[in-house]
Amino acid sequence: MVDADDCLHKTAVVAFGVEPSDGGVASFAVFDIETSPDDLTITAELLAQTHGRDVSDYESDLTIASATDVAALAVTARGRTPDAARSLATDAAEAISSYLAKNNATNPTHFTYTVIPAR
Repeated sequence: MVDADDCLHKTAVVAFGVEPSDGGVASFAVFDIETSPDDLTITAELLAQTHGRDVSDYESDLTIASATDVAALAVTARGRTPDAARSLATDAAEAISSYLAKNNATNPTHFTYTVIPAR
């Protein structure tokens, strides 16, 4: 049986990868992806700019954590309905992905960020 509260929390994922600059196969190991309160604040600010509402509204509805067993960030959102939670989690993951891609554009390692939408 599914708890009703579980339907109000949905998680999207930002998976990390490496694109080889020479077109070959890339290999990398990730031991832990650290998150900070700044990640949540930046994500909330981007969502507020895009969708309106106050930054604090998004901060209280989102959790960003290192995903277990994969190179990724897990973005969990709380919403009034399952669809609202799903949409917010996916939008927040897209915001993080965009922010990371922009900030790492000059990195010679060519990191990639793939959003796996909340279901």
